[in-house]
Amino acid sequence: MQNLEDYTPEMLVFYQNLPAPVQNAVRHADVELEDLDSLAVFAENLAKLYDGGRRTEG
Repeated sequence: MQNLEDYTPEMLVFYQNLPAPVQNAVRHADVELEDLDSLAVFAENLAKLYDGGRRTEG
């Protein structure tokens, strides 16, 4: 689980602007996110997974 107290101010702003399901997944992830770039890549990949799960075809 992520400790948001370890996030930089920039990381917190980025995190707070993520969709709620992605925020929840990031918060509970057992990965080391040390900087904004690693957080952004991780969140982008999660967002793709969540978006893909909600799409419906024709």
